[in-house]
Formats: sequence, structure tokens, C-alpha cells
Amino acid sequence: MIGKVLGNYRVLKKLGEGGMGSVYLAQDLGLEREVALKIIAPELARNPQLMARFRVEAIAQAKLNHSNITAIHSFDEAAGHCFIVMEFVDGNTLKNIIKEKGKLPLPEAIRIFSQILQGIAYAHAKGVVHRDIKPSNIFLAKDGRVKIGDFGIAKVAGIDGLTKMGSTMGSPLYSSPEQLLGK
Repeated sequence: MIGKVLGNYRVLKKLGEGGMGSVYLAQDLGLEREVALKIIAPELARNPQLMARFRVEAIAQAKLNHSNITAIHSFDEAAGHCFIVMEFVDGNTLKNIIKEKGKLPLPEAIRIFSQILQGIAYAHAKGVVHRDIKPSNIFLAKDGRVKIGDFGIAKVAGIDGLTKMGSTMGSPLYSSPEQLLGK
């Protein structure tokens, strides 16, 4: 995938991998900026239900314009790949920071948590419930900004749910009691 051009984006390097696919750093050839491409795995792209979920993720995040939420630029398909184009956050995940540093000093933890809460409050006011807030979905930019990412299992007001009643999604260690009970 490295070096490949998808639409208007040249893939530069792999940033990570998740349940739906991989995330790459890419160069937007038109606007000359770095972006992140979340590319759905080809085998999953053939599943209409999973593609619907991927689209809901893009819609959920695109509805949100807040300094503490990763911005979505577009949802696209090129060269046989479906992908979300989003803001590239130059930094690290909260998960990696905790792994490296251990327990964070209280003032730093409060600063990070405060920004997470601001982003979540904004999303809820717009009818979007993330449903998978965990350290690996929180990005800390080098300039200190905190960004919430990965709205893959978000519930969006006005969009029919893709999760069956009684089923659970997300990370059990970070799930609400309602999610664990399948409500």
C-alpha cells in the first residue's frame, strides 16, 4: 500500500491497524497536506452490513466540528479501496503515553480528561454517542491538544442502529453497563 495513490492521496506509511482495517499517513496531492486514511480491509468491504457501519462512522464524525474531535474530510472509494480521509493528528495515543510514562501526574490527567469531556459533551449535543471511549481512541497532539477518534461503533441520532438489541460491541473494559447488557 505504501507509495500507492488512491484518488488524490499518496500513501506514505502505516500508522496502525484496527478491527475494520488499517490507518495510513497520506499526502493530499491537491491541498498539499498530510492526512490520515482509514482504509477498510478488502474482505470486509464485500460485506454490506460492515460497509454500512463504516459509512455511519464517517457520517458520525463528519457531523462534528470540534477542536477535541478528529475532523473527517471525506468518505471515498478509489482503486478498489473504500476509505475515510481524516485529519492527521501528529502525536501519540493516550494508551501509548500511559504505557511509556505510567501513572500521569494529576494536573496532566485533569487537562487531558477535561478536553475529552468537552469533545464528548459536544458530540452528545449533536446526537452522536461514541460508545468506545478508551485510551487507544484518544490522541494527544504534540502541541497538547487532545483529539477523540474512531467513531466506528457510534450511535447517531436519525440513523437506524446497526447493532442488534442484546448484542454488545466495543471494549468490555471500557464499556458502560448499558452496553454490556446489550441495551
